[in-house]
Amino acid sequence: MIKCIGFRLKNLFNFQNKAGRLDFFCSTLVIILSVIIAREIFINFWAQAYFFFAAFLMLILHIQRINDLGKEKKLAFIIFVPIAGLLLYAYLLFANTKK
Repeated sequence: MIKCIGFRLKNLFNFQNKAGRLDFFCSTLVIILSVIIAREIFINFWAQAYFFFAAFLMLILHIQRINDLGKEKKLAFIIFVPIAGLLLYAYLLFANTKK
């Protein structure tokens, strides 16, 4: 588990990297929890700035998971469409890795 966290942090901004289902789920959970905590701790401006940074991290994470599935990277931008983004997240969470 520690190796997984270290690898994920080291390759945080790597668009060419791949993320498996467990990496995708754990990283998403950490990002969502950190946004909730930041909203409670920081003043309004810094919480909003962190929210946009977290949205960028989620985009990178979606691109990495899409790379793992062998799909086109443009598909990751669907996360910004409200209901379609949730459906994409569910698909990325449950889809089998392409070998």
